[in-house]
Amino acid sequence: MKCNLCRSDRVTELGDIGLKPASVTSEPDLCCLPAKIYYCQNCHHLQKAHSERELSFINSLYQNYETYKVSSGKEQLVFPKDSPPRARSYHAIEQCISLLPKSGNLLDIGTGNGAILKSASQLLEKWQLFAFDLGDKSKEEILAIPGVVDFFSETLENVPREKFNLIVLWHCLEHIPEPAQFLNLLRNYLTEEGFLLIQVPDIHRTPFDFAVIDHWSHFTNSALIKLCQETGYQIELDGYDWVHNCLTLLLKRDDGSIPKQSLPDSSFTPDGYFYWLKQTVEEFERATQNRKYAIFGTGISGIWVSSQLSNPPSCFIDEDSQRVGNNIGNIPIIKPQEIPPGMDIVMPFTHATGKNISQKMQQEYSTSQSSNFILSQPYLKGETD
Repeated sequence: MKCNLCRSDRVTELGDIGLKPASVTSEPDLCCLPAKIYYCQNCHHLQKAHSERELSFINSLYQNYETYKVSSGKEQLVFPKDSPPRARSYHAIEQCISLLPKSGNLLDIGTGNGAILKSASQLLEKWQLFAFDLGDKSKEEILAIPGVVDFFSETLENVPREKFNLIVLWHCLEHIPEPAQFLNLLRNYLTEEGFLLIQVPDIHRTPFDFAVIDHWSHFTNSALIKLCQETGYQIELDGYDWVHNCLTLLLKRDDGSIPKQSLPDSSFTPDGYFYWLKQTVEEFERATQNRKYAIFGTGISGIWVSSQLSNPPSCFIDEDSQRVGNNIGNIPIIKPQEIPPGMDIVMPFTHATGKNISQKMQQEYSTSQSSNFILSQPYLKGETD
């Protein structure tokens, strides 16, 4: 096989993740297919190479995709410091507004149920909004969003070129088999001064993203920046701190005015994330045997970890009110105020993130003050106790 990024054939198979042959879809939902990870020794990119069986499953998944399934179609919230919770896409566009023109055309690629367009409709009131997706099952719903003027589907050849002041790839690039080729293509759809807004999962801050069966690529910050620079873009804003587990970049065509960044990975070699994840799941398995416990969070990491442990959790805990009251399988989702006294709580995050969340919960919710938080070990470079 050849690397998804650099097309080198120096690609090594690391193996299946976890303890059991299970993965999770990006909806998210559990999947019985194992997630196999590969590592490029040339550019250090972490990736998947899907079999015919996996490709068939993924194509079927996209034809019947249920966006934000756990929260009944509502985009997940972020919790910025000193600000009320808001939709993840709203928070990102809000950070970019000062650099964007007062009016223009926005194209949302991989629009799903229109999360980006709903946020843009509120924040970019003088803009015309356009959507693109592989299928058109949500077309009428998307066209009903204020400001949306057209919906394109099937292939980008159906989208007019050199028209857009802002193109958004919102959790889309990791789904594309050859991201460099795709980014090169998108330059043809931007106006001369147009922007490209990208957000992808950050494998450094959430190695659990390996579990997503339909993600082809797993980006580190430096790998994403290098890819964007090599495909003709310069960085206008680096939103590394906007979301705790995602990489966000606002880009423009490279005119040579901004020096290229050279960022080393703030970790050990990228393949170390694979081994860290295996050890973490083994630790969670030992800690939860014959014990009643909960899992914090109902995102990809929490759902996948629940599939790996022989003793299932009694509940999931989530601060997002849009998810509380729903179930994952037959396991209820509760809010932090409902945590039983002395509950063991698995924190499916890197050590630093899990520690920060557990401290915040103990400060804000009296119900969690007697909880035993089960954290991963600080295997990642830069993490401390």
